[in-house]
Amino acid sequence: MIKRILVALPVAAAVAVLAGPAAFADTTPVASIDIAAAPGSYPVKTSGHWSAPDQEVMVSYPKNVLKAQTDDGLGYVAVLLQAPNNEPLHVGTYTNVGYTPSHPELSGVLVIHDGLGCYAEEGGFTVDRIETDPATGFLTAFDGSFDQRCPGSTGTAHGEIHFQR
Repeated sequence: MIKRILVALPVAAAVAVLAGPAAFADTTPVASIDIAAAPGSYPVKTSGHWSAPDQEVMVSYPKNVLKAQTDDGLGYVAVLLQAPNNEPLHVGTYTNVGYTPSHPELSGVLVIHDGLGCYAEEGGFTVDRIETDPATGFLTAFDGSFDQRCPGSTGTAHGEIHFQR
């Protein structure tokens, strides 16, 4: 009996050590927003990079609209991407953009910066990866890029959004 216990203890300890990292793995979501603003772009007029852990970047997918947002203490930035007719996003490129509240048949790229925002009248977006939890519908991964030019502006903002839960 003592011999079995002495053999079982090292095996149990090895299993605990090997299982430990998985049990305590970091499950903090990784998210980032990058925007390169050309001269004359609006509402974002300067380029920026926001990512965790330096800034809190929140990415969600309520009602089929991808929303990435951050507030770094110097300014609020949000990007919303929407498929035509508010259908679920899928991997692919969306080029026919506009003001979706009046034209739901169009895709939407809405950029907001410090309370100012507009829907792109030129541009589009590409979804390289989108994954949701089948049980909850919550977003678990997203990779994509966008181009946005507001009505009346002379510059285009290009950006990328990355998210992994």
